[in-house]
Amino acid sequence: MKNPKSVLIIVAVMAIAIFQPGLANAQAKFNGEATVSYLNFDEEGNRGSAAELFNTYDGFNFQNLSIFGDLNPHTRYSLRLDEIGFDGRRAAINITDINLYKLKFDYRQSRLLYGPDTDSKNERKFYNGSFEIKPTKAVSAFVNYQGYKNEGDRIVFDSPGTDLFGALYDRKSLTISGGLKGRFSNRQLGFNYGQRIYDDKNNALDSKTTFFGFDYFCRQMANLKIVMNYDYAQKKLDSTGTELKDNAFGLAILYRPINRLTLGPEFKYRTVKPNADGPKFTSYLAGLTLDYVTPYGTTLTGEFGYEGRN
Repeated sequence: MKNPKSVLIIVAVMAIAIFQPGLANAQAKFNGEATVSYLNFDEEGNRGSAAELFNTYDGFNFQNLSIFGDLNPHTRYSLRLDEIGFDGRRAAINITDINLYKLKFDYRQSRLLYGPDTDSKNERKFYNGSFEIKPTKAVSAFVNYQGYKNEGDRIVFDSPGTDLFGALYDRKSLTISGGLKGRFSNRQLGFNYGQRIYDDKNNALDSKTTFFGFDYFCRQMANLKIVMNYDYAQKKLDSTGTELKDNAFGLAILYRPINRLTLGPEFKYRTVKPNADGPKFTSYLAGLTLDYVTPYGTTLTGEFGYEGRN
């Protein structure tokens, strides 16, 4: 950059623009900071001494930009941006109203360079977001969104070309889910439903998964807790239409018959079955955990269990 001072001037102007709205609302509070940096990478040195160079860039960059504060007495927010001038950028946004909702979003990406001439590289991007609303103290609803995208070359070890394993590294995935949570007295109940789409450079691996599940928690008196969950997933390969059905059930109990002794019986059962005439996979686990606290404060633990698969 010809004139480094101009960057500092831009940062100062941005800071003024960011903090200015706080003057219009007496309840709102704005805080923040911004940092710029300059990176000079020696391209004439022996780059073969560092075969993997992670997020290596050259030039000016906004190292980080952080803004946080209160929109009102019960709503808080934060925004953080790191390395926003380069391909290794990261971002995080959080807005929370303690009485009503919670919003989160995270994004990060990275670049990995290989070889003495850095002629091979791959890029990775990850993102996830969630929104939860709580219209009443007992009930809340949520939506989750997450995914990733990988593309580029794999590591090359004395192999011609730039990709040791072909072009199979390129892939991406997207998952969207939502659900409800309820809390009533000494009981909690949750339900979720969603879909996951997987897209690979190798079309034979493309798939779509639909899943749902529920979980239940109950406290009976002061010495008994019950936790139960069930999850179902159906995965379908786009190329062949083959389906894979996965069922999983779990039950756990915590019981304290006397003050110092806790019993924890547990049971898990799972089946995986293709839609064709293929073999069915079944697994189950039955176990018992005992915890005893001695008068000296030492905890003695014993575990017993049986696991089967076929």
